[in-house]
Amino acid sequence: MVIRILVITLAILNWAAIACGRVPIIVNAPRHQLALGKMVNNGQEQLKKGDLAGANRTLDAVLKADPAF
Repeated sequence: MVIRILVITLAILNWAAIACGRVPIIVNAPRHQLALGKMVNNGQEQLKKGDLAGANRTLDAVLKADPAF
């Protein structure tokens, strides 16, 4: 009985972690694409902070480095 309760509790906690997005997503990509992804994230943060010119420069640099990104 205790084992059944433990299994159900672990299943609920696991489901909650997946539903809340707390499970990391692992992406395999070349290093330059990972760096460009970080630059895109930086551009998004700049945009959230209201730095439109900085975000524009950052995202333009990403597109110049890899137009297909």
